[in-house]
Amino acid sequence: MTQQEFLQQTAQTLGISERELATRMGAPWATFEKWILPPEAAETRDMPDGAWSLAREILAHAKQEPSAAKSPDDKQPGK
Repeated sequence: MTQQEFLQQTAQTLGISERELATRMGAPWATFEKWILPPEAAETRDMPDGAWSLAREILAHAKQEPSAAKSPDDKQPGK
């Protein structure tokens, strides 16, 4: 799987846009855009290892927490 496919699949699995995934990863949109370009594009850039790890952690955390889709108010005790 290419990094482009991985990022697209991660965003899709989380139910968020690629721009939202970039924000969650703390990556500037201009950088993220270079990560999702086709591998043969001149402007494409490889993600650093830390970005791969962070994206995997975000994905793993979302899969472990079934209530992640609930609003913050739904998670507060007594509501």
